[in-house]
Amino acid sequence: MTMRIYIAGPDLFYRDWPDRAGKALQVCADLGLDGVIPVPAEPLCGSGITCPGDFEGAQRAFQSCLTLLRGCQGIIANLTPFRGPEPDSGTVFEMAVAYMLGLPIVGYSEDDRYPHQILNASRADDGALICEKTNTLIEQFGLPFNLMPACACTVLLHGATFAEAAWRDGGARSH
Repeated sequence: MTMRIYIAGPDLFYRDWPDRAGKALQVCADLGLDGVIPVPAEPLCGSGITCPGDFEGAQRAFQSCLTLLRGCQGIIANLTPFRGPEPDSGTVFEMAVAYMLGLPIVGYSEDDRYPHQILNASRADDGALICEKTNTLIEQFGLPFNLMPACACTVLLHGATFAEAAWRDGGARSH
C-alpha cells in the first residue's frame, strides 16, 4: 500500500505555488509516496486568497484540510521561517493535529539559521538571549525554532530541502 503523505507548509502563499506543488508531488511519486496537498496546485485566487472572503469560506477550507490530514499516514512539514522568525502558524497547527493522530512528522527548514541569528539577539549579563526588538527571551535549546513544533517531529532537518525531507520519510515510517 502506498503511504499517503500530507504536505504542509506556507508554500501555497508563494506566487510560484503551482511549480512548488508539482515538484513536491513528483518527489513523493519518485519515492513511492502518495503526496497530498491541501489546496489545488493551480494558481490560488478567489475568496480569502486574492480578495476578501468570509468566515464560512474559512471554515470550509479548515475542514477540508483536516479531512485530508486524517486520511494520511504521515506529514512532511515545511517549517522554514515565514513572515517572521518562526514557522507558519497554520503548518504548526496541522503538525499538532498530526501529532495527536499519532502520525509521523518529518519537519524541515530551508533556512539554516537559528532564532537568535534571525532576530539579531544580544546576550544579557545572566546569559539570557534577548530579542532587541521585543525585549523578550529567546529559547536556548539549540533548536531552529520553538521547542513545541521541533519536538513534535519524528525527524527534524535544519537547512534542508523538501526532497531531503521526503527521502527521510522512510525513517519516520518505523515509528
